[in-house]
Amino acid sequence: MTMKSGLLLTAVLALGACEAKAPPAAAATAPAAAPLTNFEAYPVEVFTGPAVMPAYTGDQRPFAEYRTRIGEAVKHGANFAGHYAVAEVGCGTGCRYGYLTDLKTGRILEAPVGGARTGSVEMAYRPNSSLFVARWPSDDWKSCIWQTFEMKAGAFSKVRDANTSGECPELNPDPEEKAESPD
Repeated sequence: MTMKSGLLLTAVLALGACEAKAPPAAAATAPAAAPLTNFEAYPVEVFTGPAVMPAYTGDQRPFAEYRTRIGEAVKHGANFAGHYAVAEVGCGTGCRYGYLTDLKTGRILEAPVGGARTGSVEMAYRPNSSLFVARWPSDDWKSCIWQTFEMKAGAFSKVRDANTSGECPELNPDPEEKAESPD
């Protein structure tokens, strides 16, 4: 076995451990990615005031483990829903969590998807939109699972679940709007 094929096998086995689950059968089947990523339909104004750093006390203490990534995201400013800084943190091959800091209060929320339950998840968001898009491959890699959410009054509200056949398309976020986050 060559080193390249050994690495590929390791990556495939690791991704299989992420246990992505498809949404219920009642979920809509979307014809294409474009309608699911209509960020312009969810406009918000972008906060430009001073950011409040998280305190990591009380119920926020568990997020202290990711204080470096979260702090970097806060320093870069709003990249989601007007006043949130999203920090994406890798949790293994193809595994990712998202943590959102409210720049007005310093309060941290978890993204509505991520971790082992949504293996190989890709998230997309914009500073001037309250739409949060996530997509990941199904267990058999024959379809793409989509979930979209709207941030309303500090909480996520599900907009839509969808399944598209074939490989997941690239979401292509604007690199200046989404902070880099290696796995």
